[in-house]
Amino acid sequence: MRLFRQGKTVFVEDGESVRPLREYAAEEIEDLLMNVGPLGGVAAMFGYHPETYVLYLLKSSDDKPALREGARVGRFPLFRLRAVMWSRGTLQQFWEEKENKPFTKRLAAAMQYYVDGDNVVLTHMAVRPALRRNRVNSLLVEVLQSNHPGKTFVFDDPTEMGSKFMKGRGFAELFGPED
Repeated sequence: MRLFRQGKTVFVEDGESVRPLREYAAEEIEDLLMNVGPLGGVAAMFGYHPETYVLYLLKSSDDKPALREGARVGRFPLFRLRAVMWSRGTLQQFWEEKENKPFTKRLAAAMQYYVDGDNVVLTHMAVRPALRRNRVNSLLVEVLQSNHPGKTFVFDDPTEMGSKFMKGRGFAELFGPED
């Protein structure tokens, strides 16, 4: 199974069929998903909750074994804390930092979150810029919903783009009241 972009549309090639990603349900993309965590001390070292996970959407299921091995030995990208005003943004750092490149070149998207009691707290969401507007984040949220039924979802300190996504896709009510 692999993702590819043609024009503005992202397609999934699955065996002999090719369909737009927009036509897939969350459970149908399981081969392209990899969940890493809980990150424990690594997360705490970066200032995150120890129960932090990162849900990755891969460009190709063929990369999954190598990426699993990288995660096993502690080589996987984690989002940096929110950047200070004069530095590059968190999402740009995630995709472009030199040490992340061997991994991120194989990714379509990533969502970082932790489970805290009855809440699933999303701290970061990122879709490769060329793949945006193709229901990628929506699918990842649906995956988390199916893995954590009955939990309340909270979006931690959303960016302007993240807030627009939540409202535009009707997910705003999932993520609790706005401050």
